[in-house]
Amino acid sequence: AKGGRKMARLIRAVAEGLGVKNPAAVTSPTFVLIQEYPARLPVYHFDAYRLSGPREFAELGADEYFAGDGVCLVEWADKVGPTLPAEHLRIAITVVDESR
Repeated sequence: AKGGRKMARLIRAVAEGLGVKNPAAVTSPTFVLIQEYPARLPVYHFDAYRLSGPREFAELGADEYFAGDGVCLVEWADKVGPTLPAEHLRIAITVVDESR
């Protein structure tokens, strides 16, 4: 859960940097699997936690998002690794203690 909060802050910061009008409204899409936020570049925020694997993620049309003009942010990307584009940036967040 702590790592999830850190990831939410990172996603919110990226969205704010791209000009999302209300970054505070950026939340985890756990129950809808994807949230879309209009910005200078559209932000597509995926949460793969509840997916059964790469095939289910692909069936969401993830490759269409990846090929589009927006920024795709994928939480729990390790669960859907084979469906990620060859060129992508992976950010790992490790919780060390309460403040780091």
